[in-house]
Formats: sequence, C-alpha cells, structure tokens
Amino acid sequence: MPDPDGPSSSSLFASSLLGEAMALRPVVLMAAEILRTPALQPRWESPARRYLEVAAQLFEKWDARGAWREVKEGGLWIQPPFGIDRATGRWTAEYAHRATGGFSHPDNKENEIALWLLAMFDATGQGVYRERAAQWFRLMRSRLKLREGGRYLVWNYWEPAGPWDYQPDGAPKHWVGVHPNGGYYRMDAAAMTAAFEHGVVFTREDIDRLAATNREFMWNHQLRPAKFQRIDGGRADPRWKDSPGLLWTELTPYDETLRQISLANHNPATWDGISATPWFVSRGAR
Repeated sequence: MPDPDGPSSSSLFASSLLGEAMALRPVVLMAAEILRTPALQPRWESPARRYLEVAAQLFEKWDARGAWREVKEGGLWIQPPFGIDRATGRWTAEYAHRATGGFSHPDNKENEIALWLLAMFDATGQGVYRERAAQWFRLMRSRLKLREGGRYLVWNYWEPAGPWDYQPDGAPKHWVGVHPNGGYYRMDAAAMTAAFEHGVVFTREDIDRLAATNREFMWNHQLRPAKFQRIDGGRADPRWKDSPGLLWTELTPYDETLRQISLANHNPATWDGISATPWFVSRGAR
C-alpha cells in the first residue's frame, strides 16, 4: 500500500505551517483568555499581546511564501516545494516555482490550520483570519459526499485541488480515498463543528448529518465498550486496528446519544482523556 500520508517535506530543511499552527493555537487561545480577563491583565497582558504579534508574523510569513492558494470552491494551504540549502544558506531551486509548485495538505491538516485561524480571529477580531478559514471550510464542505439517501456523510482524506497536485504524466501526487486511521476524521469533524459554532459555512443540517454518520453508521450500538467502524464501512487496517473510527467528541453537545456514549466511555487517565477532560468540564459535563 502507498504511504497513507502521501508526499512529505522531510527531505527539506524547512519549517512547518502545520506544526506552527498546532503549537500556536493553544497559545493564541490562552492570550485571548488573558485579554478578556481583567484579573490577569496586570501581569500577563503584555506577554499575551506579544504572543499574538508572533502568531500574526508567522501567518504573514506563510502568506508571503505563497503557501495560500485560492481555487474555485474556496481556498487552501499547500506544502511549499522548497527549503533552505544548508550549503549556501539560500532557498533551494524550487523557490522559483513557489507560486505554482507544492502539494495541497490533506483535509485534517487544513482543518488544524483553520482552527488556528479561527482562534486568531477570536483573539484579534481581524477579518482576514476568519475569511481564510471560511474559504477553506467552503472547499471542505464541497468535498463532503452524501450517502444512504442523504442520511450520512463521507469524504476523502485528500483530493487534488489544482495543477500543483498532479505529476507531469497527469497522475495525482497522492492516492484519493478514505484513510484507514479514524483519528483524522475526528479532527475534521471537530473543525467543522468549530466552524459551525463560529457561524462559518456549516449549518445545523450539516452538524446533524455528521452526528448521524457517527451515531447510526459508525457506532456498534453498544454503550460500553463503544466501538466505531470506518467512515466508509471499509475493513480495518492492522496498523490502526483499534481506531478505524472514533467518537466525534465535539459533536456531543448536539446529540444526546453521542453525549451518553462519551460519558460512558470517558477515561481521564488516558492521553485522549487528558485533553478531553477540560473540554468536558467547560461544557458542563458531569
């Protein structure tokens, strides 16, 4: 089977937009909380504003590098085709093709970047961040496919977005299909839910279809232990035999059954539980 994650920039000496977005999002969320909490401002307002300045500079860096592309259905970020030549300290030759080369990030990575942009909008009020996120979410929504008479949704891990995603012979640079790791689709569902909560692109009908997909099609209909199959119903890959599908936790406020599944199976002593528990508490779960 081909590399399930597709082309990589690991051979380049280069920074990562995805890595920076994932590292910065909690920092931006923290900064926003500081700036709206008077009791924290005397000590922490100045550092919080510096964090937001750094985040804004990094957004501008990737924008200047040509990592953003607009397409008919919206827009998305691409993995640049260049890095630093450590022998010369200059860009590699591919820098000259930065406006046309590269590789579109898979959906889950685009969604992680979009979550950072939504956090930036919340923290700064600057519309460019919301609009960039909205352009991606419009493209994301266009990739959702209805199944079972419109009851459920399915989508691919990656799809070509423009000429840069094809080899010279016309073949796509990456396979198109459903990834066997269900964790990627939980990331997608979380981002689409966040977009809905921000009034961006996704509707309550979309949220209800996502919930129905997770609840009716993917779930084994056992409260404990709850198991989930792949979003397309395909065979579980041995590499991810325990996670062909997962509970889409962020949908639990919108579906009582998913909420009950979550509460029945939640374990705060796991890696997933460590990250989910504060979110549960903030939502009033008991």
